[in-house]
Amino acid sequence: MPRRIVSLVPSLTHTVCDWGLQNELVGCTTFCIKPAGLHRTAKIVGGTKDPDISAITDLKPTHIIMNDEENNKEHYEALKNIAQIHINKSRIVNNLSQELIQLGNFLGVENLASKTASRIDVVYDSISKLNNSRPKSTFLYFIWREPYMVVSKDTYIDSMMSLAGYENLCTSNERYPQITIEEINNLNPQFIFLSTEPYPFRKRDYDRLERELAIKPQVLKADGMQLSWYGSMALECLENIKALADEDKCFDKKSVFQKFS
Repeated sequence: MPRRIVSLVPSLTHTVCDWGLQNELVGCTTFCIKPAGLHRTAKIVGGTKDPDISAITDLKPTHIIMNDEENNKEHYEALKNIAQIHINKSRIVNNLSQELIQLGNFLGVENLASKTASRIDVVYDSISKLNNSRPKSTFLYFIWREPYMVVSKDTYIDSMMSLAGYENLCTSNERYPQITIEEINNLNPQFIFLSTEPYPFRKRDYDRLERELAIKPQVLKADGMQLSWYGSMALECLENIKALADEDKCFDKKSVFQKFS
């Protein structure tokens, strides 16, 4: 029986297509934007937080891909009797290979998943060796404004930033807490990263934040897709992080971190 895959996780939709399964991907979310042209071949079934259960059911999927953070439990309950469901639980980069192999087993493409996982492991290990002898710079990573929100520990982004050589000053029990200008000043990070998603920080946001702050950290743009999309996208991110480590953090237009201009 041919696979009919519905993915409610943008990064794993991208991974499925990277593995050559785009023709078997019958449904995805509006946020599944990689690869280009995907919505011409797969039906949009809503967002990650508000999928259209009826539309998914009508597609008669055999496999559904979900994530324990991006998708809601109520939607899992509504879908669990429709098709096999794989729930991804990525939290830290060094578990990524295992998660990819599990996804590959779920879809019956074990060899493809194993190849991706092996490539990730090689780059991950080389970065780890480079960073072992280097002190970490402190940072805050912004994902939203009005109000400002940052990432805390126990997040995939935090683990990727740690691998890149940065130490998160946000230690809130909330994974994505709000933060005030006063708190930012008191924490006094060496770096502030303004992400390109989910809120797309622009030069005007950078200028505003610089005016608001009493401190003078280095403020950089962070490629939110690379840093938050687990799956095969992580390989691109890790390779770019390795280039940064090799070049001692040269922030150019090709980097995962860039200067605002």
